[in-house]
Amino acid sequence: RQLMTHSSGMAGHFTPQGTKENLAVPVDAETVKTFFRENIERKPGTVGAYANLGVALEGLVIEDTTGQSLAAYVDENIFDPLGMESALFHHSLEKPPHLAQPHAVYPDGSFQEVRFYPKHPLAAASGGLITTTKDMLKYVALHADEQAEAFPEVLSSDGRMTLHKRQFGHHPSDPGIGLHFYRDVYGDELMVHHGCGLPGTSSLMGALPNSNAGFVVTILGAKVSPTVGDMLGKLIDKGRLVKSDEGPNGKRAGIFALPIAVLGEKQLPEVTLESTPAEMVSDHSKLAGTYWHERRSFSSYMKLLGTRTTEVALGEREGELLINGKSYARRAPGVYDSEQGSKRVFFRQVAPHGDIFLHTNVSMAHRQTKGFNNPKVSFAGLVIGLALSLTGLIALAWRRREGLEGYARWMSVGMAVCVLLMPVLILAGYERADDIVFVDFAQGNLARTDLVILLINVHFFLGLGIVASCVLAWARGLYGSGIRAFFMRSHLTLLAIAAIAAWPAMILFNLIGLQH
Repeated sequence: RQLMTHSSGMAGHFTPQGTKENLAVPVDAETVKTFFRENIERKPGTVGAYANLGVALEGLVIEDTTGQSLAAYVDENIFDPLGMESALFHHSLEKPPHLAQPHAVYPDGSFQEVRFYPKHPLAAASGGLITTTKDMLKYVALHADEQAEAFPEVLSSDGRMTLHKRQFGHHPSDPGIGLHFYRDVYGDELMVHHGCGLPGTSSLMGALPNSNAGFVVTILGAKVSPTVGDMLGKLIDKGRLVKSDEGPNGKRAGIFALPIAVLGEKQLPEVTLESTPAEMVSDHSKLAGTYWHERRSFSSYMKLLGTRTTEVALGEREGELLINGKSYARRAPGVYDSEQGSKRVFFRQVAPHGDIFLHTNVSMAHRQTKGFNNPKVSFAGLVIGLALSLTGLIALAWRRREGLEGYARWMSVGMAVCVLLMPVLILAGYERADDIVFVDFAQGNLARTDLVILLINVHFFLGLGIVASCVLAWARGLYGSGIRAFFMRSHLTLLAIAAIAAWPAMILFNLIGLQH
């Protein structure tokens, strides 16, 4: 139940979710071990944080319990009885026949195809199903009528209600989540739903059990991934990234536009002070700060992909918070509603004197961070440190010296060379920016990434040498006397500062060593 409500405490996101090779299904034990390297990061049952890794684990539980692959079990027990003839978990590198083609739209109105990448068999449980809208509606119909006894071999009426009823939430006024089914009220209708996103595609299924109705909606749209030429063209106000009369106008409708248009606005439950849990943060002044999204890796350098943060500031009015610049009003201790009244967030302190969590959704948690644990602070230090490291090339103009002075010179140049090689390794040979994610990284081709991490490690150890050389240079008066010697020692100091500035991010994002 904790896995199915995303309250297991597991690290939130696992990558890669794609594969670059055809794998046997079910996958072998060694492949499983390479995926399940993350730890339990929170006390189970206390914090909701969406975890694809947890859903993948559910798939393994099904396979170990039944002795079948997930695809075979679901096919036999769900797809076949419901007549879902097109539904499949695709495990081939080849694009499935008849698969709809997602597109991205440039500001000038031109289109860009979004490439297909195959899902890893272990990731199939967390969004690997491919089917038609017609067949998906058969699955929705199963959930739309909780009282029906149709297809009892698939799911009983009690089973449907168990999946739909509230199983976990952070506050009595939190609509909560069932077993993988989110619960919300739109207009007068309870909607149990779940959505999914893949490159270029967003889908949402919803059932209205009180009215025996449901829907499926898919948007085949994405953000463009420009080429280097596109980005250079925009600098001179030309090209596909520049808006034109043929380009898209206005805001694109989100995936929840359909239920809002048909059923009415989202309704939030009433808040009563009598039912306030003890962990809700009552001290309004403690809530300001930076909150780091929990849906990320914790134990590998893939943590670098989860740098998204939320900024919370105290407003001018009594009980007002500004969350990413948008106004929220206090309704009860730890409970805040948006100015329009369509969104509710919660602030909880799970353990006394522990971290404060911001919940923007029953399975979306953000942890308050401070100091170098704030990814914005550490990442800024990394950028500044790497940029200043480029001045190491100036060391080529230093006097040629022997011993420590000579080593310091070449360590300075080495730091600069590391920084210059990083973007070359990251971008060389790629046509579009999304190639890095969807062609290389998402499919588990980490050789190039490992080389970048290796360069970061070389930079780190060269930086240690530079810091030691800087201390010795001032203590022993290396490089002699005079203005030029003073300049060389000062330059070495600048490089030492650059190295130290980059270290917090290197440590925070697990960049020291090769931690996949």
